[in-house]
Amino acid sequence: MKMEYSDLKISTIIPAYNSQDYIGKCIESVLNQKFLPIEIIIVDDGSKDNTVEICKEYEKKYDIVKLVEMHKNQGVSIARNTGIKIAEGNYIHFMDSDDTIENNMYSDFKNILKEVKADVIISGIKNIYEKNNKIVLEEPKTSDLYNKFDDIANFLKDICVKEGKIWALNVIWNKLYRKDVIISNDIIFNSKINLGEDFIFNCNFFTNINSIQIVNKSYYNYYRRDNNSLVSKFRTDIIERRKLIYSEWEKLYKKYNLYDECKEDMQKYEGYLMYNNLYTIFSKNCKLSSAEKKSFLKELLESENINFVYFFFNGKKKYETEKKLMKAKKIDLLYYYMLVKIKLMKLKSIRRRT
Repeated sequence: MKMEYSDLKISTIIPAYNSQDYIGKCIESVLNQKFLPIEIIIVDDGSKDNTVEICKEYEKKYDIVKLVEMHKNQGVSIARNTGIKIAEGNYIHFMDSDDTIENNMYSDFKNILKEVKADVIISGIKNIYEKNNKIVLEEPKTSDLYNKFDDIANFLKDICVKEGKIWALNVIWNKLYRKDVIISNDIIFNSKINLGEDFIFNCNFFTNINSIQIVNKSYYNYYRRDNNSLVSKFRTDIIERRKLIYSEWEKLYKKYNLYDECKEDMQKYEGYLMYNNLYTIFSKNCKLSSAEKKSFLKELLESENINFVYFFFNGKKKYETEKKLMKAKKIDLLYYYMLVKIKLMKLKSIRRRT
């Protein structure tokens, strides 16, 4: 049965874990919408603080608030997948439990869907840096509808690896997804990784759509908190995760006949990301010994993904020493070179702040 796009029913899915300081503000921002969702599904991922108690109070007070308790921490992907399974809306919006949305987000999206039949609406992001109250917008320059194969291909070509296009494929919370596209194509969040799962979800979703509506406004308030950052953390799944992410990216761009044209840029960007992942062995959360770090570096240098790093190095003199050490597999020298480099970078950062 053909859906009437004017009859928009939104399910807001919010995974939560130890979010007692933020979850109330997050829920309130949804309840303050000019056009309310039919349900706010909060999936508690085994919180150990007062998150559940706070959510239960909202559930008692508001019929549209639904709390699902997982009791055991299983990760944000499983929490989101759980929300998808029980969602009753024809569109889904994902939020993080420590963020908020502008109160006209859903009403504006409803007005858009009265006019166009979009599988996904993508808007901008308002990055809010709490330490200095700085606000940085990441948003499309214009509002556009892409409802033909070639149009979508041109959109994907334009956003390939360009700076300032984080709003496109990298994140999920600035988007409104048509649920039947998700369900009919068995699109889920990959629970085996905890960084890059949003990108993979978007690659799978965009592979199965016929239309995209871009909105050049920022409705989603993304709070940048140092203690919340996943980006600089060390993870043992670097090789497996980067292979998986690049593979899904490759499939999407091959679907739209873009891969051959964008391949060089994609490989350079993947090399850049892989290179930065090498340095996470010096992150605060990395508890490996020096010997274990060197062993891990050796494993990375023996993987085929290291070729992306060499591709990224091409033509860049400042990486010549690292490239020589990597290719020669001089693990000890490479390790100490990287260690000195990271210490110098931290020293420069301190000097800039003082």
